[in-house]
Amino acid sequence: MGIFATGVTSSMLLILARKSNIAARRRETEALETSVKAFSKSALVLLALAVAGTPARSRSLHIAGTAGYLSEWEFDGEVAETAIGGELVGPLVWKHIGLCSVNGPQEKPGKIRVRLSGAGSTSKIDATILFDRARCTYSGTLSGSSEGRMDCPDAGAIPLSISIK
Repeated sequence: MGIFATGVTSSMLLILARKSNIAARRRETEALETSVKAFSKSALVLLALAVAGTPARSRSLHIAGTAGYLSEWEFDGEVAETAIGGELVGPLVWKHIGLCSVNGPQEKPGKIRVRLSGAGSTSKIDATILFDRARCTYSGTLSGSSEGRMDCPDAGAIPLSISIK
C-alpha cells in the first residue's frame, strides 16, 4: 500500500505542479494584459495632448494680378486663412504702372478678403477688395487664375485679372 500511496501522491503532485504552472502563466498573462492596457491608455492621452498642443496650420496663399481698363494697376500680397469658415484675408500693395506715372510707379495699400469654394474647373472665387477708400467685389470661376470685372461703387465694372498660388 505504501507504493500505491506514493504513486498517487506523485501523480497528485505532478497534477498540482501543472495546475500551479498554468495558474502562474495565467497571472503573468493577466499582468501583461493590464500593462498593455495601461500603456495604450497612456499613449492615447499623450497623443491627444500632443495634438491639442500643436497650433493649427492655416493656409497661406500668394495673390497677384492687374486691374483697370488698361491693366494700369498691379497688386500683390499674401492672404492667410482666418478662423471664420475658410475665408482668406490679407494686405495688398497696389502699384500704378500706367503711362501717366511720370515720377515712377505710385504705390497704395489695400486689403482683400477671399472665399474659395468648389474644386478643379468648378472652383469659385468671391472677393472683396478694399482700395483707396473703395470697396469692390468680384465673383468668378478660378483655375489658378481668373479674369472678369470687379464691381466698384463709383467706377462700375473694372477689368480684373487675379491669380492665387
